[in-house]
Amino acid sequence: MKCDLGYKLRAGMGYGLVEYGEITSSVCVFQKKMAKSEVQKCLDWLFEQQGEMESASFGLGKSGVLEALALQKAKVSNISKFQEDIDSVLSSDKVDAKSAKELNGNYESVKALSDKRNTCLGVVSEIASLEDLVQNLSTEFDTRAIHLVNSSGQFGRKSGGPTQSNESLAKTAQTCISSVRQNWRWVFQVMQCAEVHLRNAAAYQEYFYEVEEAEYWMNTTLSRIHLSFDKSKLLGNKSDCEAMLREIRDVLAAYLQWQTKVDYLFDKAKHVVPVPLRLKALDEKRPVIALADYSDKHITFIEGEALTLLDNSDQKKWKVQNDTGEVGYVPAVVVLIPAPSGEAIDAAIRLRLQLLALWTSSIKRLGYQMIAFMQLVFRDWSVDEIQLLQAMSQMDRSELLRILEFIESTLEAHWAGYGDFDELHERLTRLRMILEESPDSNGHAAITNGDSDNLPKSIVIQVKSLEDLLKKYR
Repeated sequence: MKCDLGYKLRAGMGYGLVEYGEITSSVCVFQKKMAKSEVQKCLDWLFEQQGEMESASFGLGKSGVLEALALQKAKVSNISKFQEDIDSVLSSDKVDAKSAKELNGNYESVKALSDKRNTCLGVVSEIASLEDLVQNLSTEFDTRAIHLVNSSGQFGRKSGGPTQSNESLAKTAQTCISSVRQNWRWVFQVMQCAEVHLRNAAAYQEYFYEVEEAEYWMNTTLSRIHLSFDKSKLLGNKSDCEAMLREIRDVLAAYLQWQTKVDYLFDKAKHVVPVPLRLKALDEKRPVIALADYSDKHITFIEGEALTLLDNSDQKKWKVQNDTGEVGYVPAVVVLIPAPSGEAIDAAIRLRLQLLALWTSSIKRLGYQMIAFMQLVFRDWSVDEIQLLQAMSQMDRSELLRILEFIESTLEAHWAGYGDFDELHERLTRLRMILEESPDSNGHAAITNGDSDNLPKSIVIQVKSLEDLLKKYR
């Protein structure tokens, strides 16, 4: 039954006009309550999903991440299907526009959160999958060691001929033991070098991921930080001034917070290693650092020595040159292309430029609002108001003239040529002329009634508030 059911049906139902009207009215109210209840159920479900996703772990290690990813994929599917339930509820004409807007808004928020988690888990799962490579390498170490032990009886314990010296065998065996130890140690060193590259690769990916998030949220939050400015709603009173002061403080706090973040990322960029250059053949020579001691028949260098990279087209063997001119091919893992990364520095500079652009936009927006407010304070004065202004004490007059000069000098540097400021400048000039005229020169005696103090005191208070406001603006 619909709320607009006609009275045509009442004739055969045994109800009178009043009784039928009351019944249909009750049915309409009941249906609206039911519709509202369905909307609330949808909202409750969405809030529940949001809470679960906000507190859900992203997992640690391959198994933990895969488990979290499986749960999230199920969540994505459920949220996607829930759109049908929402459409069904909203198809009812009992749901008002406000409830529909709230429900759709909450659904979009939950869906955005779900998509964000899904994307992030995709990144995390790729990182966690590296665990397989490490595990395979660890297993290979064990397998190789066991193989060598088990096969040593076949090639390591053959006795020499009757004429062979036991001393010679013993010396060779000792040398072999030393070589085994040295080569295991070399593998340890190579692993330590690989750990350096692992840390650098992780720092590289973390940095650009952090920059991407910072760039999005900085632009999103700072572009929305201002309340909508409606010049017609300004009254030119103390409340407006206090509201602008609060807004300036809030804006300044937000920008200082983001400036700290951007400065942190800029400093961090200096230590980000250019990882992509390890995988791309370079056209020019490049300075590199040795991560371990190395020596063969072609080249010798020590850990920390500066080398010149001549050719890295082979990702496993790089051609390098030391300070003495020796040239040789060495394992790429023992060579580091040092920081900084040009890409990382460029990203940090881009963030700084974006922050500067947002700051400039905020300063302009606050300036527009402040000038509009000052136009209301420095209005066109009536003859009676002019007499009251000229009757103020010399101390108050001097203070006002000082503040007027401060306002003009502060704003003129940036706002000269802007129409509203030019109008404000004219009003300030007229007020200065009024204040500089002596009461005796225009034939008016000093006013002594109670009204003589009202306007001057009000103006002094307002203008001093403007000075405080402008100091914050600077």
